[in-house]
Amino acid sequence: MIVQLAIAGSLRGLVGNLHLCSGQLCADWFHESQNATDVVAPDAQGQITQYQQSSTVYASINHKLTPKLLGTVIGRWQHSVFNEGLYNNQALDYYSLGLNLSYSLPRIFRVMLAII
Repeated sequence: MIVQLAIAGSLRGLVGNLHLCSGQLCADWFHESQNATDVVAPDAQGQITQYQQSSTVYASINHKLTPKLLGTVIGRWQHSVFNEGLYNNQALDYYSLGLNLSYSLPRIFRVMLAII
């Protein structure tokens, strides 16, 4: 089963899929955006960096290890290209990986361990 999502508003451009793969809930997302940057070094003509064009891919897998223990792996990759200024058309990549374990205690309590 695959559910396609497209979200409008402040998260416009976010497109993703939720699907069951071998009894696990998996999600993958793609987001394209223009964003501000703190890199403002001027080039030889005095132009500063205007913004970054960023493409981001997210993926997560949730797997029930036991009836009370849930494991989650979350990954992210962002590729950004600077526009104008000293770093015009140069790219910057960010990677992150998160590992989570969540244990459900009776009724209202849950214990979570996260490694980022």
